[in-house]
Amino acid sequence: MHNQTLENKLASKAAYAGAFLFALLIVMFNTMPQNVVLISFVGVAFHVILFPVVAALPAPGWARAAGYGWLVLDIAVNVMQLNGVDEHLATSIRLGGHVSTALWAGSVSLRSNSAMKIVGILFTVAIGGYSLTAPWVPMWGLYPSTLLLVIWLILSGQMLSKLE
Repeated sequence: MHNQTLENKLASKAAYAGAFLFALLIVMFNTMPQNVVLISFVGVAFHVILFPVVAALPAPGWARAAGYGWLVLDIAVNVMQLNGVDEHLATSIRLGGHVSTALWAGSVSLRSNSAMKIVGILFTVAIGGYSLTAPWVPMWGLYPSTLLLVIWLILSGQMLSKLE
């Protein structure tokens, strides 16, 4: 028997856990950037935990596929970094995956309440824009999207907890 309420509650908790793990990643990137092993493990955990969130948030199938594509690609990049792949190659692949993130989050955000819509559209523009302009924009240009993602995941968790 399919229990949508139970799936939404799981996805809500996963969104909150994802927000926590991503906030932890931000701290780790800024305080221990050389610890590739720990950062990669937390990065994999962050992406794996978001699968129920992608499944539960309202989006057309093509947008949900973009969300899953982002998760799979970023998991692969984290594992690549564990195995010593060149940082520039890994970053380029990751940024390409972030275009899929923008498609998914933007699509979800357009179907959401006003707070999630505003934060989601800002996140979509920030992460998609940075991904396409990274060769000419300093790395700190990605920072606004990191904060917006944490907020957007918290808002997603709240929305999912209210869905029946």
